[in-house]
Amino acid sequence: MTETNMSAEELEKLVKDPDEEVRAKVAADGNLSIGQLRQLAQDESALVRCAIPVNENVTPEVLMLLIEDKEWEARWAVANSQNASIEILRKLVNDEVEPVRTSAQEHINYLSKQKRGNRF
Repeated sequence: MTETNMSAEELEKLVKDPDEEVRAKVAADGNLSIGQLRQLAQDESALVRCAIPVNENVTPEVLMLLIEDKEWEARWAVANSQNASIEILRKLVNDEVEPVRTSAQEHINYLSKQKRGNRF
């Protein structure tokens, strides 16, 4: 799910839905407000928090909330987010969990090569 034709009111209801799978699906919706993304970043469900970094409109501020997440899968999702800045990725390079560290370093390498104009 990237964008829907749902109204702001409908999205707000889904953000608060009792079903974590519904909240996880809506977390990827490109029409969510920053406030809704912040709210979902603090959701009790790791499934929901892991879905936020794939949202094309997620901000660095919201990703910064998630790099401190207790669940490594959420931090790994941030390391793989297209919206993760090098600053955010550098914080994850020293993560205690190897897949997070590796993904963050690979993403930094990719962004550095892109910056220099090199393509794979």
